[in-house]
Amino acid sequence: MAKRIYFATGNQDKIKEAREILTEYDVEQIKIDLPELQGTPEEVAAEKARLAYGKVKKPVFVDDTGLAFHALNGMPGIYIKHFLHALGHDGLVKLLKGFKDKGATAFASIGYCDGKTTKVFIGRCEGKIVKKQDKGFGFGFGWDPIFSPNGYKGTFATLNSEIKNSISHRKRALDMLHDFLLGK
Repeated sequence: MAKRIYFATGNQDKIKEAREILTEYDVEQIKIDLPELQGTPEEVAAEKARLAYGKVKKPVFVDDTGLAFHALNGMPGIYIKHFLHALGHDGLVKLLKGFKDKGATAFASIGYCDGKTTKVFIGRCEGKIVKKQDKGFGFGFGWDPIFSPNGYKGTFATLNSEIKNSISHRKRALDMLHDFLLGK
């Protein structure tokens, strides 16, 4: 029987990816409202994990994702959700108009708390922002249609979930969480 782990998220796409990546676990979704915090990715993930644990009293993890544009000194970063909502994909692309550097870093900050220990694991994937959104084959979500990981011609939205989940920022952070849970 797979070991159960709790994931505090309301995002069905994130839960799907976590289940596809953490195949040795029964990843159970817990839907709770957590505040949108400000701070560094590490601070936000740690505090959200502590808050989630305080509500469910079970070992739990959270995922706070960001997208840092190199030309904008790391912005929008952890505020990508708000920028995407306000500007859309085309607006995000326009933020880089006039900049030669289209480089970006996708990152996932996984915060874990079991009531005694709080740990943060940050996975990164380097890439670039494409000039025009690419809806691909219907895969991906959020800003996936405008982020092309290094070494691939298409965006996250054009990669099937098996490929995306083998290279993504979330995969790298969840692998670190997995190693931590195994005591590595």
